[in-house]
Amino acid sequence: MKCYIWAIVENGGWDWLKGCLRDRNPRIPYDYSIRRFPQKSDILVFYSDKRLHGRIIVAEDGRQITPKEIKIDPELKHWQYVMFLDGRTARIFHKPVPVEEIASQIEKLKGKTGKGLYNSCRNNPEISVDEYKKIIEKGYYEILKEFFPI
Repeated sequence: MKCYIWAIVENGGWDWLKGCLRDRNPRIPYDYSIRRFPQKSDILVFYSDKRLHGRIIVAEDGRQITPKEIKIDPELKHWQYVMFLDGRTARIFHKPVPVEEIASQIEKLKGKTGKGLYNSCRNNPEISVDEYKKIIEKGYYEILKEFFPI
């Protein structure tokens, strides 16, 4: 299993994510352009506007979009790759995690600040399972504080 910080586009990305949460479909197509090929059971942590917002699990491997698929759905010509995500696994953090708060704990983000940090996140970097767990802990910390006051 691999994990990724995965940038969602501001135009349409949030609508797509809201649809995942609403419909809970086990096989939702996700079209994208950055050359990454997440595999079934990999985890994506959504990144947007300098913050990490939640996660979802890959239902079917990422792959290149075929000319046949573009012929059937001309909108796909704007994208290069597709994967299918499991909408039942979409979770949104109680409070988004600012990427600056977690950057020092993620190898591919260490030492980066400002624009360099945000560009690294927009390139959908692969992260380790331990790094993923640190993000999840940070994202769900506020929920835990509500139920189990310190």
